Amino acid sequence: MDNCYLSSDVDFLREILDNSTETVNMEMDDPSWFPGTSIGNGNGIIEPLEICSQTWENGRLVLLDCGAHELNGVYHWCQLSGDLPESLISLTELETFILDYNNFSGIVPEHVCTMNFDFSDYSSFSLNGNEFCPPYPECIEPYMGWQNSQDCELSECYDVGVRDFISFEYNGDNVLNTYEDFSGEPYLGFHIYNDGPDCFQYPGVRVTSDTPGVSFYGYGDDQEVFETWWYGMFSQQEEGFVLGFDVSPYVPEGTVITFTAESTTLHCEDSCLGSDDPYCHECPPTDPISISVTVGESFTNSVGDSNLDGEVNVLDVVETVGYIVFNESHYYYDLTFLMSDINTDNLVNVQDVVMMVSIILEI
Repeated sequence: MDNCYLSSDVDFLREILDNSTETVNMEMDDPSWFPGTSIGNGNGIIEPLEICSQTWENGRLVLLDCGAHELNGVYHWCQLSGDLPESLISLTELETFILDYNNFSGIVPEHVCTMNFDFSDYSSFSLNGNEFCPPYPECIEPYMGWQNSQDCELSECYDVGVRDFISFEYNGDNVLNTYEDFSGEPYLGFHIYNDGPDCFQYPGVRVTSDTPGVSFYGYGDDQEVFETWWYGMFSQQEEGFVLGFDVSPYVPEGTVITFTAESTTLHCEDSCLGSDDPYCHECPPTDPISISVTVGESFTNSVGDSNLDGEVNVLDVVETVGYIVFNESHYYYDLTFLMSDINTDNLVNVQDVVMMVSIILEI
């Protein structure tokens, strides 16, 4: 069986090779390409059994590593491209599948989820550094790594959005007043999330106000737009953010102020298809979210509202106790942490639970 290979496995390799005729690295025909595993014969023609590093057992392909490798201190790349063949599903014995840093593009077949890969182990499965287009199969979405999606209909940041938009006040009566009232500090809070694959196109958020006279801290009295960005967000990552704001004394009591938060990426455009700008990013298509607060009336939330539902009650006690018990790491910009830290000592513990119960009993 050493020299016998199942034809369907070989056909898959041939499809990859046929899709890559204009890009393939001819060095793979050299016997030294992958020492010990390459069968390159140097005849000037790359054949299916010569591409990448392959391991066969009982006539079946069990390992295919098409990532970069180092030879004599120099990195070499396979330079494979095109669509990933649908016949991947026929490789039922394949356990290691590495396609790092090639030029594969198109859609990853959904049936990859039925195969025998440990998707969380980058040493046995990786599609990082290609041009695959989202959306990706759910089983591999958190593990797609970086993809060049410039020529795709959607970018990898397609599921970055904003949720849990709240307003609240520190150290005051929890009523929105103008900045001449020094009894409290008004804030907006929200979570920016990435429910899609890794996004490294500088995901961020834009917050706007519809009312002249509202300004965000550090941005001047006439600035009604706030923007910030992160370098990147991993799949399933969520980041909390709080933003202070001021209301001018010229804004009359009873004025309804609407704030809107929307996800963005740095220098994003509605469409980048056909663009000559190599840095053009598609704007995330997730919907913006808005809240309204009335000058002279209560904020939408208050400190102690751990579950962010607009009320402080026994459900918040349960939320906070669960947070203390099950969260090993607490960080300030987690909104649950922020709203549970009633005594503002940068800790969430039993003291905050006691204070929360006192708030509930006083309501």
